[in-house]
Amino acid sequence: MQDFDYIKARSIADASKALSDKSINPLILAGGTDLVDQMRRGVKIPDVLVDIKSIPELQLIQFEDDTLVLGGGAPLSTIYQRMSILSEFPGLETSLRLIGSIQIQNRATIAGNIGNAAPSADLVPILVALESKATVASGQAKRLIDIEKLITNPGVIDIQAGELIENVKIPVKTGRFTNSYIRFTPRAEMDIAVVGIGVSMGLNSDSTVSHCKIALGAVTPKPVRAIEAENYILGKQLNSNSVKEASTLINRSAEPITDIRASAEYRLDLLPVIGERAIKQCALNFGISL
Repeated sequence: MQDFDYIKARSIADASKALSDKSINPLILAGGTDLVDQMRRGVKIPDVLVDIKSIPELQLIQFEDDTLVLGGGAPLSTIYQRMSILSEFPGLETSLRLIGSIQIQNRATIAGNIGNAAPSADLVPILVALESKATVASGQAKRLIDIEKLITNPGVIDIQAGELIENVKIPVKTGRFTNSYIRFTPRAEMDIAVVGIGVSMGLNSDSTVSHCKIALGAVTPKPVRAIEAENYILGKQLNSNSVKEASTLINRSAEPITDIRASAEYRLDLLPVIGERAIKQCALNFGISL
């Protein structure tokens, strides 16, 4: 690992100033659970690490009106330990608990998981399904961008010099709504998703589907929703037949690759299976056993 300078930012303005210096290669240290390994392997070689963990705004976990706000620098374990905060988001709690070990969760952050922009990131599918937005901030301005649009390619997000992810905002829906996240990994613990699917769903009083977002992980270069599957199940009764048929349409939105962990064909075989499980988990959350 090459030598580098270290800056512990105390405010967004401090971090923005350091990250704006185009004469050097600054990198953000949020959790560092991926970054440190990438530095050891020479994949990323920073001149300066800008540590954002001590910025107060990035530690907030709170409701603002009808929105859950999760600070980008808050450890994952701190978020899921706030059970009352996550009562509306069982899929988000599942994804938070699946990332690495307890030790990793005590250090890793929501901004880091998003900002690393790995196609297999566990938080991204459920955040996309929940129609979440990121607040991207600099010393001068802030902007909101859909998580679905923030990640543009593997390892690449749509932020400019001087910007960082301040928080993630998740809308809280009223009525009969729930969500789920299911993934498949070769090992039961501490593995990376071969397929991951996040689902958010709403039901009318007659148990017809009023809302459905299905987001895919580890099978596309960047976040994508299974639009055909969503459109199929909207307005239909939530039953075994509609769930099965919607699940078979998920593959049409996938662009899997073959890598050391799984072939593209295997991922395509898995998608409808994991998709069916994720939708059935939503049904179970509603008290409907399929």
